[in-house]
Amino acid sequence: MSSLVFWGGFGWDDGTAMLYVGIGCLVGLLSSVSSRAKDVRQSFALFALVALTLILFKGICISGVDVKFGGGYYLNFISAESLSTFRDKSVELGFQLLTVGIRCFTDRYEIYLLIVSAITIVPVMYVLWKLRGELNLSFAVMGYSLIFIVTGMSAMRQFMAVGLGLLAAYFFFTKRYKRSVIVLVAAVSIHVSALCLILLFVFVVAKERRSLQVLLAFLSVGLCVIGQAAISALLTGRYAIYSVAETSEFGVAVLLKYVPVFLLLLAVEARVSGGDSGKKPELLHFADCWAVLIFAVCIALIGYIVPIFGRAESFSLPIVIVIAYLIRLCEKERYFRIPVKVLAFGYFCFRFLLYMNDVYLSEGLMPYLTWL
Repeated sequence: MSSLVFWGGFGWDDGTAMLYVGIGCLVGLLSSVSSRAKDVRQSFALFALVALTLILFKGICISGVDVKFGGGYYLNFISAESLSTFRDKSVELGFQLLTVGIRCFTDRYEIYLLIVSAITIVPVMYVLWKLRGELNLSFAVMGYSLIFIVTGMSAMRQFMAVGLGLLAAYFFFTKRYKRSVIVLVAAVSIHVSALCLILLFVFVVAKERRSLQVLLAFLSVGLCVIGQAAISALLTGRYAIYSVAETSEFGVAVLLKYVPVFLLLLAVEARVSGGDSGKKPELLHFADCWAVLIFAVCIALIGYIVPIFGRAESFSLPIVIVIAYLIRLCEKERYFRIPVKVLAFGYFCFRFLLYMNDVYLSEGLMPYLTWL
């Protein structure tokens, strides 16, 4: 974080900011209607409309520095008639194969953007749909839109890996390990930073021992501090810039992002554990929530040491599932229901503005432009 001026400044576009927030509210509202529908087919149709809205919103956008016409992704796509002619051979092989495969069927960059957008968003929507009985679907979709969609407007390749990474995490949490490994390999083949999810899986394995999770997190951050030079030496090719980039001192942003979630998780766990319902959820557990939160904080802290992990923080996407799950528990327990929703919405908007304030110029996120 360079500053905490959340609105305005050179190059700021009010209309774009309101558009992002408006889309988040729209898909949140549609998801709420979907979750309240009595007929499953009707509910699925409405949720499919939510997914389509997000796919179109992202897929027609050419605001990002690398995504715009003439940008890196455009030049890569135009050159992708075969692997031998692919322009940027430093990117991961999976992304090259995907781009060449699409290029074999169409030379329209607009269609390519829509396909990539679908690959990015559909896995996330699939996971949220599968977990709809465990969480507040509306807030899960809203949180995803306000906190994470915007980060993928320029970092297209990594955000495909983020979507696949969430699917890999879902399979891991539900003990379908072979599928998890396959999807994780696919994510890594698109962007190598998806390897950070292995740390999340370690925290999940140790979820019954919270003190061990915290110790592992401290060790991970500590090892990155001690081995910073060695880590930088491993960053070659297109990632070499991260080995010489200046690191940042510890920022207050980490506290602002995750202390609210920590307090909410602590309060809800105390309430539910002390209540008389005694019923454990089918897929989600508090231990899983703590694993996700510790992972998110750990990756954020490492991002101050090794700059490439600053973007890898996008892999903390499961945090919106944790928040939506806690909101659902508040609804079930009739505990803090309306206030927690107001606070969660404010938190999502805060996270959106926190990110936009830091990178809207460097990533070309304003104004929102389309190829239509």
